[in-house]
Amino acid sequence: MLSRSGITEAILTALQATLKPIGDAIQPESSGWLGEPALSGSNFVPYVVLTPMTANAGTGPFDDSQADWRLPYSVANFGVTRQQCEWMADKARELIQGLSQTHVGSGQHTYYVQQVLEQAIGGIQRVDQTNPPYYGQVDTISIWLAKEF
Repeated sequence: MLSRSGITEAILTALQATLKPIGDAIQPESSGWLGEPALSGSNFVPYVVLTPMTANAGTGPFDDSQADWRLPYSVANFGVTRQQCEWMADKARELIQGLSQTHVGSGQHTYYVQQVLEQAIGGIQRVDQTNPPYYGQVDTISIWLAKEF
């Protein structure tokens, strides 16, 4: 049986290299607008939110049908401009892609990350709930794993 938390932790750790706040299924503290938007002294801190999504049944050999998995994740990126938002998204994809062909421990097992597949690169969405607005982009990635024996 797969213990997904170790895989999620490995992705969150990789994303720390953005040097920006990273959220674990929620907006991280000290991100977004710090202070009242458009007032002197306010600042927007770009951020990423990683959210595990529903994984289909595992696959694998007859004697261990749960040995291989494709785990989908939502990677939401936010910036005060379209350019900053896309920079965050590009950086997040690059860092997560760095997990390809590595070994990740999860529970009692170690898994080989066969590949990181970019399922969808989201469109830019302008968020007008604040003035000035900010921008978001939600990508979907899949981590392809094989249990090491």
